[in-house]
Amino acid sequence: MSLLTLDLPDKLQSVKPSPVTLFAILDHFAREEGIAYGILVGKQSATSVSISDSFPITFSENNIIDHELIETSLDLLRQIDSSLDIVGWYLVGDQLTQESVEIHESLDIESEYPVVCLVVDVNKLANATQFPVNAYISDVIGQSGTYFIEVPCITDCSDADVSGLELIDELSKLAVDEEPKPHPSDLQSLKLSLLKVQELIESISSYVDDVNDKKIEINEKIGRHLLDTVTLIPKLDPVVFENVYQSHAQDLMAIAYLATLTKSQLAIAERLQKLV
Repeated sequence: MSLLTLDLPDKLQSVKPSPVTLFAILDHFAREEGIAYGILVGKQSATSVSISDSFPITFSENNIIDHELIETSLDLLRQIDSSLDIVGWYLVGDQLTQESVEIHESLDIESEYPVVCLVVDVNKLANATQFPVNAYISDVIGQSGTYFIEVPCITDCSDADVSGLELIDELSKLAVDEEPKPHPSDLQSLKLSLLKVQELIESISSYVDDVNDKKIEINEKIGRHLLDTVTLIPKLDPVVFENVYQSHAQDLMAIAYLATLTKSQLAIAERLQKLV
């Protein structure tokens, strides 16, 4: 059996692991002695793979994969999202090896799409500017054996993921004896978001002015993207916008008040229950 690592075009255009999945993979490696293997769970189509979760592969005493535990773990995840399926497996090491091919074949993942393999190179973590992860799909060439084709790997970040990663980045820059800043309240977060939006608008406005003054060349893709974005913004009268905003803010305040009141009532009821 031979192993070839090729970089060839394929119908699969991208593999998109979530940050939570990558952190879970690193956590597994930190608790493992040596190379770590695991299962990737998510959703897949003919052109892309979205990886939302993962769990470790367990081996028996005879170094045989515990398929029953894999099915049990998948069933637990499907209780949260029934559309999840096994889309591949991961390896935390430096590169694919002959042992990787044997594990890939022993997993025997049934899928109408190519099975994905994520490889995390921990040797590059310390000095890497980007997360050192590569994605591959496998195929078989006649009697030559299994080979792997590298496909683009893009970290799929939601708005919540971006906020969490920014907070982690801020904490990582603190000194050892430095106290972290308190987590901002909802109002402070809203203020920071508005300031960020204002900064982006100023940047875009400066770019448009430079294009109009012919200081920089026109980029049709950026122009088309800006046009699509502007057309999505509803045109509201300032007075109407102010009324809508105030009404929405009052609704949120009422919900927050009711939530606090309910929490207080439950605390009182619990204490009375203990006295009875």
